[in-house]
Amino acid sequence: MWLNHSEWTWANKRNILGGILVITASFISNVSTNVQKRSHNRERLLPVAERRPYTRRKLWWLGMTGVICGGVMDFMALGIASQTLVASLGGAASLLTNATVAYTWNRE
Repeated sequence: MWLNHSEWTWANKRNILGGILVITASFISNVSTNVQKRSHNRERLLPVAERRPYTRRKLWWLGMTGVICGGVMDFMALGIASQTLVASLGGAASLLTNATVAYTWNRE
């Protein structure tokens, strides 16, 4: 069934909003995961006696907060846009962000 102009515009707006939301969520989540990895790498360089559990590190908690925010935004995007769009855009954004950030920050 064909959509009329007002329904087509509304469907496009929802998909665009959901697409922006999922790309932002993927970026935030992946950067935050790499922040947590950086926290672990920094801690590993310290002498054993000076190391702290990860729950006592501010940098790790900053990363965890970002991962949670990214997950919530990803869930919100699923409620706005189509699942196919969210899955494909989220996967591509995650791959590109993780490859770039992991290489530049963590040298991986």
